[in-house]
Amino acid sequence: MTSESSTWSRRAFLYGAAGACTASIALGRHHLPTSPLNGYVAESGTFGNDFNFSTGILLVTNPEAHLKRIHQLRKQHNYFNNFRFGVNDRFRFPFVRDVITAELNDPSTRFAVRVQRAFDSVFRATKVGDSYPYQLAYQDLFQRSLSLQQKVVVHDINRTSRGADHYFLDFAAPLFPNLVGFYLLHQWENDLIQLASFFTGCVHADLGNPVDPDATKTKHRLVIELKNQLGVSSFTSLANGQKFQVIQA
Repeated sequence: MTSESSTWSRRAFLYGAAGACTASIALGRHHLPTSPLNGYVAESGTFGNDFNFSTGILLVTNPEAHLKRIHQLRKQHNYFNNFRFGVNDRFRFPFVRDVITAELNDPSTRFAVRVQRAFDSVFRATKVGDSYPYQLAYQDLFQRSLSLQQKVVVHDINRTSRGADHYFLDFAAPLFPNLVGFYLLHQWENDLIQLASFFTGCVHADLGNPVDPDATKTKHRLVIELKNQLGVSSFTSLANGQKFQVIQA
């Protein structure tokens, strides 16, 4: 869903709800509250084009502590590039391995991802607009992974170069009665957004489109590393995971 028409139709379908929401919107660096739950969302795949579509959410209570720790690991490994799953940089492996270890050992870190066969819902999009299956996917993820009555700050990737992309807020605002903040971030500027994208991409690729271990050796190594640290041979065994949950829709 990268075309201008698809982006517009997603926003158009969800437009209107944000007018009743008082959640703050910021683009760029910001000082984060520590008391609400902070959710960093990511997605992988496209309805109608890919075998699977995956939505993920990284949940932390004190994002500043996590950002500081990851920054220290960046300095330790002298690695300052984007580390989302889509990057195929062999030099990132030691750094990402240590980030995974630190976050999975932190009791305050939680992650949930929902994987759905993309073609199962593509027919719905022709009825009410391209955004409909995306909305359903995120709504189901949120309902399964956190209490919608909890105070929450949502952080989303800004997917447009023309200002702020508000379509996600338009959907999230009425869903969360206690939404106390909404931030749009460029993926390159926030390590927790990159971590959410990394976790989502690992599960998405392994369950829907396994990476070629010869063509993308680092990606393959990182998927195996994540499984090893989670103590599983398949992500499908994490359907009821409390720390790392994999939902197959």
